[in-house]
Amino acid sequence: MADFLRVAIIEAMKLRRTLALKVSVIVPLALIGLTLAVNLARTSGSEFVGDHPNGWDTLMLDQTLVLWCFVLLPLFVTLEAALLAGIEHRENSWKHLYALPIPRWTIFASKLIVGFALVVISSVVLALGTVVQGWILVTFRSDFGLPPAIPWDLIVLRNFGFLPTVPFMLAIQIWVAIRWRSFTVPMAVGIAATMITIMLLRTLKSGDSTPFGPLLAAIFPWSIPYIVIAPLSQSYLPEALANLRQVAFAVGLTGGLAASFLGCWEATRRDVA
Repeated sequence: MADFLRVAIIEAMKLRRTLALKVSVIVPLALIGLTLAVNLARTSGSEFVGDHPNGWDTLMLDQTLVLWCFVLLPLFVTLEAALLAGIEHRENSWKHLYALPIPRWTIFASKLIVGFALVVISSVVLALGTVVQGWILVTFRSDFGLPPAIPWDLIVLRNFGFLPTVPFMLAIQIWVAIRWRSFTVPMAVGIAATMITIMLLRTLKSGDSTPFGPLLAAIFPWSIPYIVIAPLSQSYLPEALANLRQVAFAVGLTGGLAASFLGCWEATRRDVA
């Protein structure tokens, strides 16, 4: 465990002044800026609260987090995994790392922990950005009826509730990024998975899915965070899948553990040329 802590600290220190750290702040800030611009541009009297009794839920579930978990989070995880692995790929240092007197699994595990920390940072930025955006809307667009009291418990629940399921896709993306030197391979995998996620979730929300559609969305690693957090109408879902969120959350947790274990196991057996 001491070796793992040392490797993880060194991995975190590598992030200083890197694009991976900057992206974890810039991407969620860009999303907050986009949704804020759209809301400020709304015509007077336009409906804002929608289907939620709390305007803050509308701000998060129908605007910010729906875009984040639907499209940006899978691409963000893909990019961060590729950037983390790219640090060693650029310096041709994999062979040196695997020759060090430390357990090989600590190398993969440290990449996974640091990658997850970057996702947490992005969620912190989203949460704080939501508060700032809400304050601006309360001040300048009072016609939306957004309550001035900040629901911190709701903000924490929405912005951090899906995080335990992220390691499932993160572990897969990091393994791909480490296994193939080319930056294109992990990006292609992530983009393809994101496109599949979009198709699954668009079909799911439209109500035109087959009985297997909801189950596929609940077990596909890249779509699980959205299933956990999004306000999905379940009127068309099979009775057996009425607990879709619970299924997705359980699969995300167990899948994350399994993918992390397999990634660490593969790292201990890999031959580096």
